[in-house]
Amino acid sequence: MRKAAFRVVDGDAEAEFTVIDLPASGGEQVTQVEANIRRWAGQVGLADLDAETLQKMIESITIDGSEGSYAKLFSPASAERQLAIFGAMVVRDGKVWFFKMTGDVELVKSQQDAIRGFLDSVKFSEATQ
Repeated sequence: MRKAAFRVVDGDAEAEFTVIDLPASGGEQVTQVEANIRRWAGQVGLADLDAETLQKMIESITIDGSEGSYAKLFSPASAERQLAIFGAMVVRDGKVWFFKMTGDVELVKSQQDAIRGFLDSVKFSEATQ
């Protein structure tokens, strides 16, 4: 399923950046985005987010001319292990593309510019369809 995966290590801190595409399912795009962000939030220990809080976590992003969604999620302060997910998703040619870095919070935060640079560099081609 993975189109690409990169591991980032700094001392004991680790993070992984993945690129995955899945068939786009029917239904309203906003609902799909919220469902995925909610799932990612659960992965960092954020449970039971109300719709308003969830919406505040989502920002628009353009990836190769297509409008997508981007979110930065952090474990609650009470979590035993502090994790972060910086993730983007975009629908392109019948597929949903997911770009996601998951790992130790400080390491993921330190990669924010690199993540955005990578997303800015993405170019879809007929081979990716």
